[in-house]
Amino acid sequence: MVLFSEKQPLHNNPIVWISLIALFVPSILAFNESTFIEGFDEMKPFVTILFVDCLVFLLIFSSKLNVEINQEEIHYRWFPFHFKTQHILWKNVLSAEVRKYNALREYGGWGIKGWTAQNRAYNVDGNIGLQLVLRNGKKVLIGTKQSKKLEALLFDLKIPKPEHG
Repeated sequence: MVLFSEKQPLHNNPIVWISLIALFVPSILAFNESTFIEGFDEMKPFVTILFVDCLVFLLIFSSKLNVEINQEEIHYRWFPFHFKTQHILWKNVLSAEVRKYNALREYGGWGIKGWTAQNRAYNVDGNIGLQLVLRNGKKVLIGTKQSKKLEALLFDLKIPKPEHG
């Protein structure tokens, strides 16, 4: 039974929209009326840039982080980058907490990030996530927009918090 479910589309992030606008500006600037009049050969660079821009747009617009948690495990998938849903069994979790983080400083930004394979983050935007410390020493952070609900679930499941200090 699913106790927690969250879908976070990447296109809800304002930084993504600013980036997409910046992506399309060179395409628009590359196109001018004389290019159109001179024929298709002159339009090839414009069409190529526009095609790549549209592929990037579709990739970003379809991207989303899906998280489901039940009593036995955490399921997460960053579509379309994960071909299969990823699983973390609660029995493999040493500690868990909902915490604030700095995406740029700690992970190098948003998305599927991390400076090492030992410390990964899966986040769409924002600065709050579920920090998991696994028994094998790895750390996984999964961003959330439902921090209160997630904190209550960790309490209900009696998941230990990390020892600070």
